[in-house]
Amino acid sequence: MSTPTQSLTAAHAEVKAEIARTDNKVALLLAFIGAVLAGAWTIAADLPLNWPVGLAGGLGMALLITAAGLLLRSVRPNLSGRHGFPL
Repeated sequence: MSTPTQSLTAAHAEVKAEIARTDNKVALLLAFIGAVLAGAWTIAADLPLNWPVGLAGGLGMALLITAAGLLLRSVRPNLSGRHGFPL
């Protein structure tokens, strides 16, 4: 094998390892966000909340759902054939 071929093979292996690490990080963050949302919903469903607390909780849940959406978008497959990061 020539030097450029070896360099390309090494770069390809490095990119595959980076993608695997990114997928693992996203999976852990999504599990954490899901657990926080489930816990907050379970606790808040049975409590009588006044409007400032309900507003703050709703805003927090909206932010967590937005974060989960961005995480899912960052690891979606690129099926259109374009190159580059999908965001």
